[in-house]
Amino acid sequence: MELYIKKIELIEESLKRLREINSEISNLKQYKSSWRAKDIVERNLHKIIEAIIDIA
Repeated sequence: MELYIKKIELIEESLKRLREINSEISNLKQYKSSWRAKDIVERNLHKIIEAIIDIA
């Protein structure tokens, strides 16, 4: 059960980071030109997907 809680917390933290990027980047053009934003989004999506797979 503790593993599931940790995975859910990881998902929540990653979603929080994605929301932060969303508030910083106002349009797709800015996103495409920002290597930092793309890197953060990619890493956090990867974490979320792995956590969901681990839970399942």
